[in-house]
Amino acid sequence: MNKILKTVKTHKIKIIGVVGFIVAILVAMFFVFSSSLQTVLEINNEKINKKEFLMRYNILKQNAIEMSNRPDILDIEYSGMKYKDWLKNKVIELLITETLCLQEAKKRGMKLTFAEEQEVNNYINNIKNDKYAREMFYEYLKKIKSNEELFKKQLLRERLIDKLYKEITKNVTLKEQEMKQYYENNKNEYRMVKVVDIFLRVENEQQKAEKEKLANQLMAKIKNGGSIFDLAQKYSEITTKNGQKGVIDYFRKGEKESEFGSVFEEKVFNLKKGEISEIIQTLNGYHIAQIIDEKFAPYESVKGEIEQSLKKQKKDKVFQEYLNELRKKSVIKEFRNRIATIN
Repeated sequence: MNKILKTVKTHKIKIIGVVGFIVAILVAMFFVFSSSLQTVLEINNEKINKKEFLMRYNILKQNAIEMSNRPDILDIEYSGMKYKDWLKNKVIELLITETLCLQEAKKRGMKLTFAEEQEVNNYINNIKNDKYAREMFYEYLKKIKSNEELFKKQLLRERLIDKLYKEITKNVTLKEQEMKQYYENNKNEYRMVKVVDIFLRVENEQQKAEKEKLANQLMAKIKNGGSIFDLAQKYSEITTKNGQKGVIDYFRKGEKESEFGSVFEEKVFNLKKGEISEIIQTLNGYHIAQIIDEKFAPYESVKGEIEQSLKKQKKDKVFQEYLNELRKKSVIKEFRNRIATIN
């Protein structure tokens, strides 16, 4: 009998221990859940909780890490503070702006049409229908601790805000003289250069050493009076559409970035006509370049581009002024202490 009672008592203790463990987990989960529902912003009596803040913060954080390729970017100094704190400030401002816009859209009775909502659905479905894009999409959602439903909700909100933007800025106009004046004042934006380029392509580590050695030999010849044009004809691995080896026809800054990289373009556009670059190392290989001619894209050929850019600048200014007025009339409360420990 004593043995039986002892066994029952032992099991009872184990059961109590398990129950206590489960209760502890549930209590911890409750505090985590309740913490995520803490209000971090209150805008005209509309509350934004920590969960919403975290979703937006995680998006900016992930984008920053991937674009900079620096996992430690959150702890670097930026604008007099840690970068993560700068991001938090950015999220607060984004949420305030977004909420004010959505509140204003609601006051105006603005809604998305069925067709506009369907465009968002189609966009997500197109991602999901592509195997590679789908994998990237779900991996991205996992990294920012979000899900498809929240992602879709955010796209719909952004679409409605864009609708408000168009309504507020619909009367913005642009005069021909404004565009011509901008063209004259910013002519370097429309500079076009013709370049002779000795390009030595690198496709593996073995080639890298060989091509670097060749680039140095060719540079030495040029400095000793050799013709860069003749050397390009012999060694360059660029062949243009007209079959002229080593010559890149007129292009503007940005037009060859996808082909040769931003480093190449930056170095070339810092050259004066006739000046020869030093050896330019890029991801694809080595370049030695010289600008052999330059000109400016005619006004008429870039008029549409200028119109689009200037009109957007004017619309953005009008919309920002509108937002500033909304903000002055609003009651905004911030609870920054509740996001202080977020990393």
